[in-house]
Amino acid sequence: MGKRIIQQARGKGSFTYRVKRKAYSVRINYPLASGKGNVLKLINSPAHTTPIAKIKIGREKFFNVAIVGLHEGQTIEIGEQASCISGNILPLGKIPIGIDICNIEIKPGAGGKLVRSSGICARIVKKKSSGVMVLLPSKKERFFNEKARATI
Repeated sequence: MGKRIIQQARGKGSFTYRVKRKAYSVRINYPLASGKGNVLKLINSPAHTTPIAKIKIGREKFFNVAIVGLHEGQTIEIGEQASCISGNILPLGKIPIGIDICNIEIKPGAGGKLVRSSGICARIVKKKSSGVMVLLPSKKERFFNEKARATI
């Protein structure tokens, strides 16, 4: 008799192929509040392929994808009034065309779901009344609601 192929062994869920629960202790999301926040700490999470930034805005703490150049103690802005500087979180409708973005929400308020891996980014291609068109790393263009947020 032969042995199980690797896909069958992984599907069984043995300890060899199971991710430890502590790897998912960090959940990446966006805050409900807007304003200025401080980067408290950069974390190397075993469950993610990119460093994670712990950010505090008011009394609320949240985790976001750490972009290139982000450092501890840096102040970032969140919301519609934020400037278009690296690390800030803005709605897609307020970001100019041609800017690289990451951690994009599919629906407004759902939290970032797309382009969260290390070393990749999406780019805003055009804006219409129906939404914002974004060029994803897979070279596919996709429309998003202009109120959906993304990290610059």
